[in-house]
Amino acid sequence: MLDALKFLLAPAWISTAFTSEREGWHSKDGHVAPSFLASDFLAGVDDADPDIVKARLTKTDSWSRACGMAGPFDTVKDVVAHLNDTGQPLVGCYLVALANGHCYIGETVNFRDRLSTHKRKFGNDVNGFYVRPDSVVGRMSPRKVQKDHLHLVEQKLIHEAQESKLIAENFREMAHPINEYAGFVQEIHPLGAEKWFEDPVTANRSDTQPLRALETHQHGGKQSKFSALANKSEAGDIVGIVHDYLTRCVPYPERTEMVSWSLSCLPGVQRGERGARSNVLACLSISMTEVLTLLQETKSGQCWGFLAVNDVELGQDDDLQFIRLLRRHPGIDIEPSRYHEFGPGVSMIYAPSLAALRRLLDDVEVTRAAATVALRLCRVGPSRQVNVHNPYLVEAALGQERSWT
Repeated sequence: MLDALKFLLAPAWISTAFTSEREGWHSKDGHVAPSFLASDFLAGVDDADPDIVKARLTKTDSWSRACGMAGPFDTVKDVVAHLNDTGQPLVGCYLVALANGHCYIGETVNFRDRLSTHKRKFGNDVNGFYVRPDSVVGRMSPRKVQKDHLHLVEQKLIHEAQESKLIAENFREMAHPINEYAGFVQEIHPLGAEKWFEDPVTANRSDTQPLRALETHQHGGKQSKFSALANKSEAGDIVGIVHDYLTRCVPYPERTEMVSWSLSCLPGVQRGERGARSNVLACLSISMTEVLTLLQETKSGQCWGFLAVNDVELGQDDDLQFIRLLRRHPGIDIEPSRYHEFGPGVSMIYAPSLAALRRLLDDVEVTRAAATVALRLCRVGPSRQVNVHNPYLVEAALGQERSWT
């Protein structure tokens, strides 16, 4: 921490390494930083080819054993018998091998119940169960402590499985789900996610699709919410921040509105602990997860916010890159996200003010990291927050009027 402080406080001339070729600002015509990740995700193709399926099953077996799992067991009864015979607990992590060479990785405090659920779900597609009981967790209490520990172990296993190119059918902790949400694909066809991922800003700017037409009676009360927001002194900054996020980080926002993402406006909810509450001003969610949230402290009236970013794109594994980010954006705080739906390696950047948040969204490296998260969530599934969506705030942010009936 002391070393980091020395670098943060050092004058710029002390090292030329305080700048990067990837740095830039949208307001100064900076180009979006290239991605460190591939836009293609691992797909379950060639499931009918017996040789490919056999190779996958062999790879899954080798990987499971290398991770300390016992198996494969044909039935749940065999798993329980093995644990009883070896004196091991019914808690731990597991892998379900499927007949097509796919797999599912999970954790449980009761192997019997959880694996029975999977057997009912997958039926005859189950090719075998692998288990890794955890004696340490077995001695923990209460259950929440057990689950917290198991989630961390499960997270690590899912990440390692992806690195090993196993085709996991998990939803949580997946960088790129193998089953892309059909609604998203349909909306952006033939533009394609790959073209957008290469240069989000240019792709969004070149799309001529107007905002979707809506019926007034479906959004009763939403206009009054937006009017209340518009009367706030911070309204200009709020609208500007939403504009910057939509145009720089969200895939084809006019096409994916209410399909992949939704935006609330003064939803009437609060965040924070007692004595340090903040009212939500606006919250943009993709699929079921918030990616951009603007808040106002109830006592001081200070506005602040946070956004989700991909750690790899932000260079979190590079100490010098992390220091560069903190030098460009004094006062921010970065914490690992607790939302499993994001997939691996996602953090939240907390900005102490709306000005600081807008500066973050002017940074081409930050918007690249935010865009990667947004695309991943669009691929996961539909927007689950349509009921609180405020189309009037969207119109103001994108500078467009939609057709109303």
